[in-house]
Amino acid sequence: MADVLILQSKINKYKDLFEKSKIILELGCGQGWASCLLKSLFKDKYVCGSDISEYAIKSICNWEYLFKCKIDNAFPCKSYNIPLPDNSVDLIFCFGAAHHFVRHRKTLREIHRVLNKGAACLYLFEPSCSKLFYPLAKNRINKLRPNIPEDILISSKMKEIGSELGFNVKIFHDSSLRNEQNDTICKHLYHEMLNRSKMLQSILPCSSDYVFIKL
Repeated sequence: MADVLILQSKINKYKDLFEKSKIILELGCGQGWASCLLKSLFKDKYVCGSDISEYAIKSICNWEYLFKCKIDNAFPCKSYNIPLPDNSVDLIFCFGAAHHFVRHRKTLREIHRVLNKGAACLYLFEPSCSKLFYPLAKNRINKLRPNIPEDILISSKMKEIGSELGFNVKIFHDSSLRNEQNDTICKHLYHEMLNRSKMLQSILPCSSDYVFIKL
């Protein structure tokens, strides 16, 4: 539920991009709950879901039942090998998934290929940090869940790659918490500190939204 509320806030934040798009693709959708939420909110949009896991794609029907909707298409694929024609998508979005892609340059090149000119890709609620704190942040997050390898996006690197590939890149840092049961007082204090300083948000580990507009 925490993730649903956060995604809803992100949809509201970028509502103009969602509203003007006719064909929307979620990249790294997992079992597709975010695609189903989006379809329930924008019934007139053509919503596709994709994920590297074929098993996850087959589970989308469970979320369609829960959200009382039917997304228009779903298929398994790697983030850098999307089975769609050039210039065929109005909006691509990921929610907390892009940091798993690993091959970021190849992925963004593929995203650029399938997007229409002037269209956008949104990496939403992604764990991010500066290059300086990357080794420490990556080590910490993998100690918390050693059975699930995690990565963190380096903001400056993502902006550099995106710009080289023909995107106008904007990054919005977000110090929001998921409000999970295991959140600690220290964690809340850390995020409160980030809330008070935009400069710290650009340096220390926090969540970020990446907006890539195809030029």
